[in-house]
Amino acid sequence: MVKEEVGDYLEDSEEETSDEDADCYEVWPDNWETFTVFISLSARWQIDGMSGRYQGFLRADIESTLRLMQIESSRHLEIFQNLQVMEGAAMKELNRER
Repeated sequence: MVKEEVGDYLEDSEEETSDEDADCYEVWPDNWETFTVFISLSARWQIDGMSGRYQGFLRADIESTLRLMQIESSRHLEIFQNLQVMEGAAMKELNRER
């Protein structure tokens, strides 16, 4: 997903929420590449069939996404480590009791 497509994706998401509910977050330039990979993986969450809990992304999905997005291989490890942090934080929120 290129920068413009992510912007379109976020704009579409914002249209579905009211102004009162919409949260805006700034993405620092150093994190932009990791963020775009994370958004590209958003449909690839592994979900436990019994509990319905989110379990994360398959590592093969991450690797193939990095290659498909033509991200330099020298950046893969750093982005993978950043994704693990984002994935862990997202799972805490996604699996939170409501």
